[in-house]
Amino acid sequence: MFNLLFGVGALLLGPVALAAPGDDPAEVETTPSTAAGDDGVAARARATSVARLRDMLGAHAKGPPLVRPIVVGAIDGRHPKVRALVAAVAAARGDRLRTRFYDVTVATDTKAAVDGYYRYVISDNTVTADVGAATLQAGWRFGLDGSEGALPDYYGEYKTLAGGEVRLHVGLDLLEGLVTDSERTALRQADVGIDLAEADLALTELVVLRDGVEAWAKWVGSGRILALDQALLDVANQRQQAVDQRIGLGDLAPVERVRNRQIVAQREADLAEARGEFTASTEKLALYLRNEGGEGERVGIERLPDRVAAPAGAPAFDGDPVELALREHPLLRTARAHLELTDLDRRLARFGLLPKASIYGEVSQDLQAGGDPSDSLAPRVAMVGTKVSVPLGNTKDRGKRRMAEAKWTKAQADLDWLEDQIVAQVRSAQAREQAALVRWRRAAESVDLALQLQEAEQVRFDAGDIDLLRLWQVEQETAKSIRTEVKAWVAYQVAVAELELAVGQRLE
Repeated sequence: MFNLLFGVGALLLGPVALAAPGDDPAEVETTPSTAAGDDGVAARARATSVARLRDMLGAHAKGPPLVRPIVVGAIDGRHPKVRALVAAVAAARGDRLRTRFYDVTVATDTKAAVDGYYRYVISDNTVTADVGAATLQAGWRFGLDGSEGALPDYYGEYKTLAGGEVRLHVGLDLLEGLVTDSERTALRQADVGIDLAEADLALTELVVLRDGVEAWAKWVGSGRILALDQALLDVANQRQQAVDQRIGLGDLAPVERVRNRQIVAQREADLAEARGEFTASTEKLALYLRNEGGEGERVGIERLPDRVAAPAGAPAFDGDPVELALREHPLLRTARAHLELTDLDRRLARFGLLPKASIYGEVSQDLQAGGDPSDSLAPRVAMVGTKVSVPLGNTKDRGKRRMAEAKWTKAQADLDWLEDQIVAQVRSAQAREQAALVRWRRAAESVDLALQLQEAEQVRFDAGDIDLLRLWQVEQETAKSIRTEVKAWVAYQVAVAELELAVGQRLE
């Protein structure tokens, strides 16, 4: 019987060195003692044949194993949550373009009075460029009397020679405008908005990755438990024939027939439950395992990956995990972006208390019809000027500044607290990952020991030293060890994904 359970462990748990002497099918079936023995001995040998068990477990076609990198690759750019945040980043970049404070504007204003006391044509055309604190404007305008009318006095500045008037205006904001203004602040806020959207996308990818890896690990675990329960049921069904034959030979008590049928019934119930769990885990995995079209894929047990040995050490990041988290974690990037936003509001409110002052200069020149300057008829005009506005009480801006300072102080405190939390989370995740790794290793060793015990007890059962109840108890302990190792493997995979989320970085 040990050989049967040994075959279960070797095939369910994968390529681990668990083989024991006497597992060769030809050796079991054709040894002289078996060939020359009675039919009961031959039946027992056939019932415990590892080759037969391997045939049962290998009945399905093994497909390409569904390993972790495949699941991770199916998340990037395909999961709806990730696609939604990709669109949010695109929207933030669009907002950045919308809030651009430097632009060029072309404007024209033309009107003609064709009837009445006044008959005239006036036109004003400008090209204006706003560049930060400076304003540049080039213009051309003309105002002409009609054949039987005149240009009104209130439009006197529009009266030009036939070639019109060209002019150039330059303005420069001082104090507030040279340092910051609402337009430049809005532009930087839009830049920070892109940073926020990208950090949100990175965090969402990590959360979805963690959930997807957990769903994959539980799918693998439920698949291995399903295969185990199927193999245990096959073992009990095979053994029923050997038990009946031994009872007929007087080698076993008749009650063992009932006991083995009870074992079969229990394992049938366990198998039904395992199938339900595997179906549920397959549906959960389909939420994350998506094809190129973004649709969820439902995979069968034929893609179950083989068992692997526990790694020698913890996953390696490109640098110290705590330093990586403090530098690159999406939550900290978000908090620092919010801190910068409050600092922009604080700076803008602070300069709102300053006087507003600007200087400007302008030069203009009337042109003849041919476009040549004429100093005698239309001399060149140049002027400079200043504008000053001094707030007195200014309670509104003072209130804005106090509010902005308080928000900045709060954002700085929130960032400090979040950094402390991130450090604690990384170290806790490292400790949990190490504990899960040790538990996985010990669980694998327990499986090896359980299989050795199963081998010894099978020999005793064949010799008639123990009854079927004792053998069944040993089988249950072996199966329990296998289940424990599967759970430990699942817990370790989840712990690694939690560590990635805590650090804010993916592992290769």
